[in-house]
Amino acid sequence: MTPSPQLVPRYSQRAALHLGIDLGGTSLRVGAFDPGFNLISSRALPTKVPAGPEAVVIDMADAIASLLDETEGRATSVGLGSPGPLNVVTGTLGELPNLPGWGGFPIRDALEEATGLSVSLDCDANAAALAEWKAGAGRAENVRSMAMITLGTGVGSGIILDGRIW
Repeated sequence: MTPSPQLVPRYSQRAALHLGIDLGGTSLRVGAFDPGFNLISSRALPTKVPAGPEAVVIDMADAIASLLDETEGRATSVGLGSPGPLNVVTGTLGELPNLPGWGGFPIRDALEEATGLSVSLDCDANAAALAEWKAGAGRAENVRSMAMITLGTGVGSGIILDGRIW
């Protein structure tokens, strides 16, 4: 007997997936994308700001594990977009207005330790611009350069110039 199509994972055979996290002041979103940057599955949950950054890192790691289990995929790295200011060299958060008390937290190292995956950290607006360029309007319009303004808990902007974050 063959399983019905809805019981077969959309993306299987331990395929390499791109994982992305959008850390916001009110919500946390985690997505798994196929090699063509098509969304396979995602999770959205509230950001437990008062619980502290360690608790939120656990939520991120749990969401990643859940996505990898669901998709039967594998990943070697995660892209993490965080509100700023932040230090992308050291992987630490600055004094964030929408994440009070989280300043100085080594979010990149904490997430790498929790998941066993390499983590790339950038400001959320840059990450959003890159995602929109790879999988949204930038791909649809086949452009090499674009700008994006983000409006959410905060306001930000990201610029892609000739296929690279500026």
